[in-house]
Amino acid sequence: MRLYHKDVFFPEFDLTDFWKGVTELKTTYHFRDRQQFKKIPLLDIETIRAGEIFEVGIEFDEVLKVCYRVHTPKIDYIYVIRKGGVLVTAWVQHPKDLHSTLDESKYWKE
Repeated sequence: MRLYHKDVFFPEFDLTDFWKGVTELKTTYHFRDRQQFKKIPLLDIETIRAGEIFEVGIEFDEVLKVCYRVHTPKIDYIYVIRKGGVLVTAWVQHPKDLHSTLDESKYWKE
Protein backbone atom coordinates (compact mmCIF):
# COMPACT_ATOMS: atom_id res chain seq x y z
CA MET A 1 0.00 0.00 0.00
CA ARG A 2 1.30 3.44 -0.91
CA LEU A 3 1.01 6.05 1.82
CA TYR A 4 0.45 9.70 0.96
CA HIS A 5 0.60 12.70 3.31
CA LYS A 6 -0.91 16.12 2.68
CA ASP A 7 2.40 17.84 3.48
CA VAL A 8 4.38 15.67 1.04
CA PHE A 9 2.08 14.84 -1.89
CA PHE A 10 -1.61 14.09 -2.23
CA PRO A 11 -2.90 12.40 -5.38
CA GLU A 12 -6.49 12.84 -6.44
CA PHE A 13 -8.70 10.30 -4.71
CA ASP A 14 -12.38 9.56 -4.31
CA LEU A 15 -13.85 8.29 -1.04
CA THR A 16 -17.20 7.17 -2.50
CA ASP A 17 -16.27 3.46 -2.50
CA PHE A 18 -14.39 3.80 0.80
CA TRP A 19 -17.56 4.88 2.64
CA LYS A 20 -20.07 2.94 0.50
CA GLY A 21 -22.48 1.00 2.71
CA VAL A 22 -20.91 2.21 5.97
CA THR A 23 -23.63 3.25 8.42
CA GLU A 24 -21.64 2.84 11.62
CA LEU A 25 -18.00 2.47 12.58
CA LYS A 26 -16.66 -0.88 13.70
CA THR A 27 -14.03 -0.56 16.40
CA THR A 28 -10.99 -2.78 16.85
CA TYR A 29 -9.71 -3.96 20.21
CA HIS A 30 -6.72 -1.65 19.74
CA PHE A 31 -8.98 1.38 19.26
CA ARG A 32 -11.11 0.53 22.30
CA ASP A 33 -7.96 0.14 24.40
CA ARG A 34 -6.62 3.52 23.22
CA GLN A 35 -10.04 5.08 23.66
CA GLN A 36 -10.19 4.08 27.29
CA PHE A 37 -6.55 4.88 28.08
CA LYS A 38 -6.47 8.26 26.30
CA LYS A 39 -10.13 9.20 26.87
CA ILE A 40 -10.86 9.55 23.16
CA PRO A 41 -14.52 9.94 22.24
CA LEU A 42 -16.11 7.77 19.59
CA LEU A 43 -17.45 10.52 17.37
CA ASP A 44 -20.14 9.91 14.77
CA ILE A 45 -19.20 9.28 11.15
CA GLU A 46 -20.30 12.71 9.95
CA THR A 47 -18.12 14.52 12.49
CA ILE A 48 -15.07 12.44 11.67
CA ARG A 49 -15.62 12.81 7.92
CA ALA A 50 -15.83 16.59 8.36
CA GLY A 51 -12.33 16.50 9.86
CA GLU A 52 -9.12 17.17 7.97
CA ILE A 53 -7.71 14.30 5.93
CA PHE A 54 -3.94 14.27 6.33
CA GLU A 55 -2.95 10.76 5.21
CA VAL A 56 -4.34 8.14 2.83
CA GLY A 57 -3.28 4.63 1.95
CA ILE A 58 -3.97 3.61 -1.65
CA GLU A 59 -3.40 0.32 -3.44
CA PHE A 60 -4.27 -0.23 -7.11
CA ASP A 61 -6.26 3.06 -7.16
CA GLU A 62 -8.37 1.92 -4.21
CA VAL A 63 -8.36 3.93 -0.96
CA LEU A 64 -7.83 1.43 1.86
CA LYS A 65 -6.97 3.74 4.78
CA VAL A 66 -7.79 7.34 5.69
CA CYS A 67 -6.47 9.36 8.62
CA TYR A 68 -8.65 12.20 9.87
CA ARG A 69 -7.79 15.02 12.27
CA VAL A 70 -10.84 16.42 14.06
CA HIS A 71 -10.10 19.86 15.49
CA THR A 72 -11.57 21.08 18.77
CA PRO A 73 -10.62 24.20 20.76
CA LYS A 74 -8.62 22.28 23.38
CA ILE A 75 -7.41 19.08 21.72
CA ASP A 76 -7.44 17.44 18.31
CA TYR A 77 -8.46 13.82 17.82
CA ILE A 78 -6.82 11.66 15.19
CA TYR A 79 -8.75 8.68 13.79
CA VAL A 80 -7.34 6.00 11.49
CA ILE A 81 -10.07 4.25 9.51
CA ARG A 82 -9.81 1.29 7.15
CA LYS A 83 -12.15 0.63 4.26
CA GLY A 84 -15.48 -0.71 5.48
CA GLY A 85 -15.63 1.72 8.40
CA VAL A 86 -13.15 -0.09 10.64
CA LEU A 87 -11.75 2.30 13.26
CA VAL A 88 -8.22 0.98 13.77
CA THR A 89 -6.68 3.43 16.21
CA ALA A 90 -6.83 6.98 17.50
CA TRP A 91 -4.76 9.44 19.46
CA VAL A 92 -4.84 13.00 20.70
CA GLN A 93 -2.76 15.88 19.42
CA HIS A 94 -2.34 19.44 20.61
CA PRO A 95 -4.04 21.83 18.13
CA LYS A 96 -0.79 23.77 17.63
CA ASP A 97 1.27 20.64 16.91
CA LEU A 98 1.99 20.90 13.19
CA HIS A 99 3.86 17.60 13.09
CA SER A 100 7.24 19.16 12.35
CA THR A 101 8.93 15.78 12.92
CA LEU A 102 7.18 14.22 9.91
CA ASP A 103 9.25 11.41 8.39
CA GLU A 104 8.77 12.16 4.68
CA SER A 105 10.58 8.97 3.69
CA LYS A 106 7.43 6.96 4.59
CA TYR A 107 5.38 8.68 1.90
CA TRP A 108 5.20 8.55 -1.89
CA LYS A 109 6.24 11.65 -3.76
CA GLU A 110 4.78 11.90 -7.25
